[in-house]
Amino acid sequence: MQCIGIGIDVVNINRFVNIVAQNNCVAFVKKILTAAEQQELAAHVPHLISHASSAISGKEARFVASFMASRFSIKESIYKALYPTEVLHWHDITITKCPKGQKPIALFARDSLQSNYSCQISMTHEQDNRLISTAIIFKNSILCG
Repeated sequence: MQCIGIGIDVVNINRFVNIVAQNNCVAFVKKILTAAEQQELAAHVPHLISHASSAISGKEARFVASFMASRFSIKESIYKALYPTEVLHWHDITITKCPKGQKPIALFARDSLQSNYSCQISMTHEQDNRLISTAIIFKNSILCG
């Protein structure tokens, strides 16, 4: 396997808490998350997507902020790892939930990406979930033989 790129991103979850607290939260969710990711989020916060102008607060806001921050950071890291070889958009990548203790998996919307690249995701949460750091390493699976 050949290493194609490494992408690293660091986000402050409090930034996402502020976005979630605003009335334009749903627009941000729909911009960043794929339909599958929105369904996963809606399983935890059912009213979020259905109420276009609703802001949320408390534990729900913290959960949504953490969910959004992790997806944002992983996707940003993937973009950094592949650019300029591939130019990606938010909906080109779906981050799947894994059983507890396992790393998340990135699924690509385009078959050419899914068949040409594999990716390892490493994520760490710092200081009471205030900061998420994500590193992604891509390997070209065509070269694996």
